[in-house]
Amino acid sequence: MKENRVAILGYGGIARSHKSGYIRLQEEGAPVKLVALCDIDETQFTKTVTINTGETSSEDLSAYHLYTDFDEMLAKEEFDTVDICLPTFLHKEYTIRALRAGKNVQCEKPMSLSSADCAEMIAAAEESGKKLMIGQCLRFDGGYVALKEYLDSGKAGKVLSVRCERYSAMPRWAFEGWFHDYSRSGGEMHDMSIHDYDMIRFLFGEPKRVSAFGVDHEMKEQVSHAVMQYEDGMLVSVGGSWGESSTFPFTFGIHVTAENATVIWKNKMTAPRVYPNEGEPYDLPCTLVNYMAEQAHYFARVIAGEIENTTNPPESAMQTVVLVEKLKESAAKGGAIIEI
Repeated sequence: MKENRVAILGYGGIARSHKSGYIRLQEEGAPVKLVALCDIDETQFTKTVTINTGETSSEDLSAYHLYTDFDEMLAKEEFDTVDICLPTFLHKEYTIRALRAGKNVQCEKPMSLSSADCAEMIAAAEESGKKLMIGQCLRFDGGYVALKEYLDSGKAGKVLSVRCERYSAMPRWAFEGWFHDYSRSGGEMHDMSIHDYDMIRFLFGEPKRVSAFGVDHEMKEQVSHAVMQYEDGMLVSVGGSWGESSTFPFTFGIHVTAENATVIWKNKMTAPRVYPNEGEPYDLPCTLVNYMAEQAHYFARVIAGEIENTTNPPESAMQTVVLVEKLKESAAKGGAIIEI
């Protein structure tokens, strides 16, 4: 397999997590190599950043070529893939520019601010003949993978309800405070709870109808509660918040209630735990991998033609944005039920 040489565009908080994944792959001997970093603010290369998940990074960057201009990096650097870690409002522009420059693109989630933008990104990938994948990284998380395999096996029986939560203090590390600008970030539902909306789609497919409420405080819909109903009657609720106190730790969780078992997966657990109707509780077989590394390795295999992108195609990422749009429509109408 040919080595996939990668350049990261935008070296803010999430890019540090991406870099750790590339370092892991290089240590494991995978044919993926990070070669360059680009950010318009050169101080990003020297500052320490702590993001809402608690990850802190200020590593030595001497192994990489550093740029402050994307066009200069395109002209001078030899690489195959752009890993776009820019603010959401820039995703469409730079994804299309990179594709038209002959580069494959892995773009951070959310795919873009609107499903119309997403459609343009997909069209640009098709026109260029290059590959596009969106960083819905939890599809590669060992805990969620184990949960999906268990639910797909049928052992849990019919799923009756699912409850998800994702809570954090307001992200305050971002360049020019772009997270706080609803028009540039899309807000909490679009940026953070989108992880849970995407995982619900990944686990169960498309809901039939949705409803949502948002609480406006420092920004629009800073706290959100969403409900989704499926054709078979299954109910899903997702609670999300950027309104927690500054000392509150990042928290996520999923609670599945099914005919034969209850299954729980939360951030301090080493694996999803099954509580069956019969027998003792047990942990699902699970390897907690660096999902940023898994995601990058998967994309490298897609680029090389080894596999088709069935786990995380851009069309599915676009549909998650469509779901967010429906939830926001409901919130704007005071929780009105919206058919999908």
